[in-house]
Amino acid sequence: THIDSLNFLKAIGFKVVPFYNCYDNIEDVLAEIENIGKIRGNLDFPIDGAVVKLNSISDRIKVGQTSKFPKWAEAFKYPPEEKETKILDIEINVGRTGVLTPTAIFKPVLIAGSTVGRATLHNEDFIKQVGYRQEPTRYFLYQSKDYKDFKDIYKIYIAIDSNEENQLSLLNTLGHIRFVDCYLTYQHDEKEKGIERMMKKINGPLEDVVVFGDDYNDLVMFQSQWTSIAMGNACDELKQKANFVTRKNVEDGIQYACQHFGWID
Repeated sequence: THIDSLNFLKAIGFKVVPFYNCYDNIEDVLAEIENIGKIRGNLDFPIDGAVVKLNSISDRIKVGQTSKFPKWAEAFKYPPEEKETKILDIEINVGRTGVLTPTAIFKPVLIAGSTVGRATLHNEDFIKQVGYRQEPTRYFLYQSKDYKDFKDIYKIYIAIDSNEENQLSLLNTLGHIRFVDCYLTYQHDEKEKGIERMMKKINGPLEDVVVFGDDYNDLVMFQSQWTSIAMGNACDELKQKANFVTRKNVEDGIQYACQHFGWID
């Protein structure tokens, strides 16, 4: 059998995979594939899939093979490995034909057996959406995921020019705001209701709530029952409604406010 072969190779000193199992029903096979997928990040070698083979050599002969692949084996591919990191900078590289290619410089991470510290940003709309931030910002790129994979979505950015937004058939279904010309922001219409529901769930007093805001979409959550703090770069209407105006976001405004009220040293 195949397992006999692996055991023999291991006994005479050859390196083989650290674990291999034999099952007689498909449910256990599928469970093992899922288990390998969960632990693959902890293995001493990179893998991108798992292979199921017939254990019996005689059965393999009966099943046969095509000119390209054996019929007695089936390979399963796992989704691309994903890691969280922080974008430090965005460089624009000029190719030999003059094409401009944006490249993200981020905190190096180990992924698929290699240390990666830079990646090409093929989607120009992503650059338009995130802009060139003046403060450290964390972004998560899930190229292999579908929006249906996420149970809750709190904010959506749609890269579309103001002259073309009428193409969105559901444009006015949800509350939205346009901070810049190149994208719309969709988010919860009643931020203050969300805060109230959250505090009710944890049995917390509303007077303990502290909110920070910087633009018109935050006006609705600046309520008298809690502390409302406007960033130094906020719009004038928000500053007028705030209990306190702190420094700008690029000047550690949140930290400054917390120190001002004695919440941190």
